[in-house]
Amino acid sequence: MGCPSCLLTSWMRFITTLQRCVPQFNPEVRYSHLILCTGTSGHFPGKHNCVDNYQSAIQKYDDFVKLIQSANTVVVVGGGTTGVEMAAEIRTEFPDKKVILIHPREEVADPELLPSVKEQAKQVLLEKGVELLLGQKVSNLDELELNVCQSGMVVKTNKNEQVTADLVICCTGNKINSEAYRSSLSTCLTENGALKVNKHLQVEGFDNVYAVGDCANVNEPKLAYHAGLHAGVAATNIINSLSGKALTSYHTGNVTMLIAMGKDAGVGQFNGYKLPRFLVTKGKSQGLLLWKSWREMEQKAPN
Repeated sequence: MGCPSCLLTSWMRFITTLQRCVPQFNPEVRYSHLILCTGTSGHFPGKHNCVDNYQSAIQKYDDFVKLIQSANTVVVVGGGTTGVEMAAEIRTEFPDKKVILIHPREEVADPELLPSVKEQAKQVLLEKGVELLLGQKVSNLDELELNVCQSGMVVKTNKNEQVTADLVICCTGNKINSEAYRSSLSTCLTENGALKVNKHLQVEGFDNVYAVGDCANVNEPKLAYHAGLHAGVAATNIINSLSGKALTSYHTGNVTMLIAMGKDAGVGQFNGYKLPRFLVTKGKSQGLLLWKSWREMEQKAPN
């Protein structure tokens, strides 16, 4: 599936073409209720930011694996959950590769995880042989060619460190796709482009407009699993509002999250408690820790 911003771009091109052919065409769509779920855009491979069919998308990721195979030294920029998983997976599958993770914070993984879980993720990276440059930001990222195997690339940090890489993978900088509503809902925006919502996931000041997923200003990890929960609440509230029933509320609860760090490791927490590493590994090996959406799409567990 393509990203929302690319779908919107394709739609607008279609509208423009129709307007040229039929000048009186009106692209306005009237609605009684609206759910905004524009998501985020970011760097490949963490995000696949174009309209594509299933086979083509799979091929791009297969080609990306070949890039990793060709590289001797890989630099992963960004030590959030995506970067942590990326670095750990590469070292697991290709233990002969030198992998360096650069992250601006001293702790890795999602900021909302328990400190003990973040420390556990850091220890797994070190055990796997990932070199960590923490508390440093890449200063020449705009000058680097990403996702290209090219020897001799020099990656510089704001602490005057520099490393030479054959492949640079960026796992940071996801941006909320706010173009669709930025002008019309400007008073409801947060600084990063998210929409302010109440406990019913209604956009502030609107009874019939909802925001779900990444574009909703909900203090929790941005996961597809949570977006699915948001969607259920928004859909239920639309039905309830039409039938005169009370609206339901969305509760974030305690963060539940799993970080897959190769086929032999993983860390996570459940309802605010750290999961033992052996339990995460066992659960992964038996396919017990897959999101419901994986089963619904009949996808196989990653190795």
